Amino acid sequence: MTTQPQATRAELKEQELRLLFEVYKKDPKLFERPTFIEDAKTLEEFGIYIEGKESFPYGVVKFMPQDFIVEEVMETGEVCTIQKENLLSPDTVLPEGPTLYATMVKCNLSTLNAVTELAKLLSCSPEQIRYAGLKDKDAITAQRFSFRQISLEALKKVSSPHFFLKDVTSGKGALEKGKLKGNRFTIFIRVEKAFFETEQSGIFVKNLARVREHGFYNYFYLQRFGTPRLAAQYWGLDMVHGYYRKVAENFISFASPREIPYFKNLRRELGKCFGDWERMLTLLEPFPLIFSNEIKIVRYLQNKPDDFAGAVAQVAEQATMWVNSVSSWLFNLKIASFLKQGKEPPPTLPLFLDPGNSSGPTYQDLMRTLRISVQDFRNLRCLPSIQPPRKPVATREPVKVEKAEILDSGIVLKFFLPKGEYATTFLSHLFNLISDRPPIEVDQSSVDTKAAIGDESALATIEHFLPTIHPKSKNYFEELAREEAEAKI
Repeated sequence: MTTQPQATRAELKEQELRLLFEVYKKDPKLFERPTFIEDAKTLEEFGIYIEGKESFPYGVVKFMPQDFIVEEVMETGEVCTIQKENLLSPDTVLPEGPTLYATMVKCNLSTLNAVTELAKLLSCSPEQIRYAGLKDKDAITAQRFSFRQISLEALKKVSSPHFFLKDVTSGKGALEKGKLKGNRFTIFIRVEKAFFETEQSGIFVKNLARVREHGFYNYFYLQRFGTPRLAAQYWGLDMVHGYYRKVAENFISFASPREIPYFKNLRRELGKCFGDWERMLTLLEPFPLIFSNEIKIVRYLQNKPDDFAGAVAQVAEQATMWVNSVSSWLFNLKIASFLKQGKEPPPTLPLFLDPGNSSGPTYQDLMRTLRISVQDFRNLRCLPSIQPPRKPVATREPVKVEKAEILDSGIVLKFFLPKGEYATTFLSHLFNLISDRPPIEVDQSSVDTKAAIGDESALATIEHFLPTIHPKSKNYFEELAREEAEAKI
């Protein structure tokens, strides 16, 4: 009996899109995506307060992946570039060694999904694939990976429309999380015409000068809270309280305002039949990528219907992020509380849940508000992957802006940030950011962000990923409908 090869990520994604397209043809309104502006009011829920933000100009980020370029800087200072060069090829020859190292250049793919895809393509455990830091999904990024006990011939066979491998070497050891110096960003922020016709450009220039001189407040930004649903802090808080059934149920069934109506409706239906595991899998399994973590939880509960902590442990990496988002939330709230009183926060703050609860006095007021006790921390013992933060975090961070170029349609910024810092946090001190379908009129043409500031062109890399690049204004299903109509002519 022969084993059927597993479908690739690209094949599964195509299956999902085709299924959704059939629904779209019947009711396009189910796929209307809401737009959110990351202004003062929106950010307040996540503890982020920036003085004067009401007057900041709008800035559209990640309109196309090439607008947001991230290049990892290793501890040695070496930069992993996005340039399409030194590619892994059938002719690549290397000295023998237990570990292969490679730079992955990826587009429209998160680091975690990249690991999942690599493990599937290599028929290996995800534990054999290591990286130093997480990189954005809606971007073109370059970062180093290590492959333990994977042959060079196996690595040569790896192929995906969402990434390519380059700068391959062999050696010993493996990469460790956090073992990097930081990231170099080259970002194009698209603006509306009013930016150049009103005082908005002056506000931007003034804010940029201030941040260059004094740095920016080191808030944990929205991706820390689980984009696009932005509810990770609530699931993490329920884990601290030990409400694991609630965590599993809400993770699967909470209909976020940021989701399209189709998935809101599907999640509500999942909530109605929670506990009927077979029915839930019938609803979830047509979407093996979109609902991969939800499927893991439900399959576990199908066999152990009362072990909700064990079910959450099936998505340990996600669950760890949920708990960490609680620490991030309280950290943000504490910085904001100082600023709202006209006070400068201390240079550093401990993170909540640190060993020995030395952060307790810092967050005592917030712990009372959220009804958290020190004893509650024991509820996290079922997840060994949760490692309490050990070092205090700076409340203000410097930024090294290497280049700033104003174009006819927006601003290009090239800058370096140390590991763990968010580019969007820095940008939020300059703009009211928009990362969804823009509600304002902006130039929609593709820009070679690197060439725009005089760096080596990224055109070869952009062209490589063209099949996967879709501007935020594009309705994928409208394109499919048009193609289908043309095919019938």
